[in-house]
Amino acid sequence: MAQQYRTDPLLVRLEEEGKIRNVRAQGRLVRISENNQTASIVLDRAVLVLPGRGKEREESYTQKRLMVSFSLPEGETQAALERKHLWVKGTLELYQGARNPGEFDARLYYRSQQIRCRLRADTVQEGKDLLPPFERQVRSFSRAAKEAVNHVFAPEDRGFYQAVLLGDRSELEEETKTLFSASGIAHILAVSGLHVSLIGLGLFGLLRKAGLGLRGAGLASGAVLLFYGAVTGFGPSVYRAVFMLCCSFAAAWLGRTYDLLSAMALSLLFLLWDSPFLLFTGGLQLSYGAVAAIGMETERKKREAGEKEKERGIKAQIADSLSVSLAIQLVTLPMILYHYFSFPPWGILLNLIVIPLMSYAAGSGIAAMGFFGIHQQLLRLPSGRFPALFSQLFGWASYGAAGPGHYIFSFYRHLCEWSGYLPFSSILTGRPEWWQTALYYTALVWFYGGRADGKQKSRRTAVPVCLSIFFLFVHPVHGLDIWFLDVGQGDGAVIRTAEITILSDCGSSQERRVGEKRLVPFLKSQGIGHLDYIFISHGDADHINGITWMLEEEADISAGCLVLPAAGKGEAVYEELEELARSRQMQIRYMKAGERLETGKLTLSCLAPAADGEMASARRTSSEEGITQKNTDRNSHSLVLSVAYGSFRMLLTGDIGAEEERTLSLPPVSVLKAAHHGSAGSSCREFLEAVRPSVTILSYGEGNSYGHPARETIERLKEQNSRLFHTAKSGAIRIRTDGRRMKITGFLRKPVDKKGADGL
Repeated sequence: MAQQYRTDPLLVRLEEEGKIRNVRAQGRLVRISENNQTASIVLDRAVLVLPGRGKEREESYTQKRLMVSFSLPEGETQAALERKHLWVKGTLELYQGARNPGEFDARLYYRSQQIRCRLRADTVQEGKDLLPPFERQVRSFSRAAKEAVNHVFAPEDRGFYQAVLLGDRSELEEETKTLFSASGIAHILAVSGLHVSLIGLGLFGLLRKAGLGLRGAGLASGAVLLFYGAVTGFGPSVYRAVFMLCCSFAAAWLGRTYDLLSAMALSLLFLLWDSPFLLFTGGLQLSYGAVAAIGMETERKKREAGEKEKERGIKAQIADSLSVSLAIQLVTLPMILYHYFSFPPWGILLNLIVIPLMSYAAGSGIAAMGFFGIHQQLLRLPSGRFPALFSQLFGWASYGAAGPGHYIFSFYRHLCEWSGYLPFSSILTGRPEWWQTALYYTALVWFYGGRADGKQKSRRTAVPVCLSIFFLFVHPVHGLDIWFLDVGQGDGAVIRTAEITILSDCGSSQERRVGEKRLVPFLKSQGIGHLDYIFISHGDADHINGITWMLEEEADISAGCLVLPAAGKGEAVYEELEELARSRQMQIRYMKAGERLETGKLTLSCLAPAADGEMASARRTSSEEGITQKNTDRNSHSLVLSVAYGSFRMLLTGDIGAEEERTLSLPPVSVLKAAHHGSAGSSCREFLEAVRPSVTILSYGEGNSYGHPARETIERLKEQNSRLFHTAKSGAIRIRTDGRRMKITGFLRKPVDKKGADGL
């Protein structure tokens, strides 16, 4: 891990310059995938040549792995790229890390695969050397298997079987992923230890019955498992299952005892030795957590029974299955909450039905592909060697074998849909804090690690586990908690107290799918399933498109009231928002200057606009920012909100300009959200001298085309000795206050400059 954290000169340069063009790279191709005529390849031991800075010479760097993506020409296939080495040229960039709580961290995910940067290639040149025979066979088999799936299975089943048997989720429908995840059975949508065990143990048993010894059967089964693992990409769960099965085959051959927990731990050590950052990924945590739970529950049962063997009736077997399923849920619960923010209670019972059937579903898929493969091979033989009917029989057999899998998958979908109608089908809890997780696992270790025998001890130690589960679900709000989200070029803020939750704007002109990728994950990570109020300052896309997506697509988050600016009433954009709100049974309110909202110690007052459009009288264009006349008018009627909590004062200004700012009469404030992302036409000197903000929040996207924040605006804010905090530099910014003191932190944990310089 220390080696992985060492400073990489290439990453330092990328952090400084962002994207670097005209980068040449070469390396050995180790993985390739294709989706919608876009190819993604991974080069091993890649050598990159970057153009020099200024008059400096070219710089050369080596990366363990490099991701290269490019568009395939029409009709191009993966086979044309399957060469031992590739030479590529294009633009090099870093992966985007998480900038808000709950957001997917692409940089960490690819770092776990030893990939630190990506090259968007303009040109790709193939090497002369072909791949080694083993790798060619792996890719040939993978293509043949996908072809079999596409021919044999119905269109609605193809994505499922490519995911569960071949590890390719590119064709899996998003609706299916969401449905299975919400029901707590998303783990079956990946190649897991269950499928590997089915293949490995099934083959081992067949070879033993055929007369092979333990050594021969183990070697043959292990070789097949290694080949299958290579086909699926050797994800953490596949690596674990293959390694553990090979250990069990070796133990049987050597006449030694096989210990599940020891084999699991050894596989984890080998896996993390190659890539320590895998430890932070959800796939590894859930896979190893589930196996650890099975092992610990088995040991606990042995201690309770005093190591005595006795016959197990059907009731005892059902009880054992329930206890194992419960153990898996207990061990993986914090992991599920950390990565998915919610817990499906009915998942325990669903898994009792789903997991046993999965063996038949996987077996159906394997048999169907096997029969289809034989059918294809017979067709390639010279005519007359075998009757055509003989070949056709295997074709019919492949479709017949696919039948059970089709009905099982259909049953899974109906089961998930039915469970969604049950009460408490999904409990939104948010992401637990580190101390909650530590407390929970301490209690769990005490429960499973106790040495005393008997059920009385188990009941006594179960009490702390139950209490720690309660603490996992508790996320109290103390005082006033404010988050300014990093949405790129746009605005978005969440305001919370113990009594109320408010969303003020959320949109972006820079980040696509901001509602899906940033807003909703943030709300769920905080355990927010209901918004009491949604305030829209004005109708520009960079303030509303995230909210629009949430109201259209996200059923798990409800809202009580939509608040719009009174001066904009009648405009088409606000009428569309009204329709969305009505479809969600929300109240609709147009707010004007002088109105307020009070709850507990929180007071939210509207300072502008006036209902008669007084503040919308400014009719100007801003050619320097490329803003149209219509949008400028909309900016001028932005809601201006004053937030008060004890002695704390905050001002939310939307996109108003200097002319509107001069009409406001305000006392000094603790926090100012700079108007219009820090544009030159806002935050005028007279306004700033009146409000004298202790802290100013600048919400904008790095490298935006408008040049926000303007240099002159920054200078005016510094003249007032205001501490400046930038979402582009610090990610989401959090402000907590009890009404007397406030604490400000950035999600990216940049160092705080005590002298008041820019950023966190």
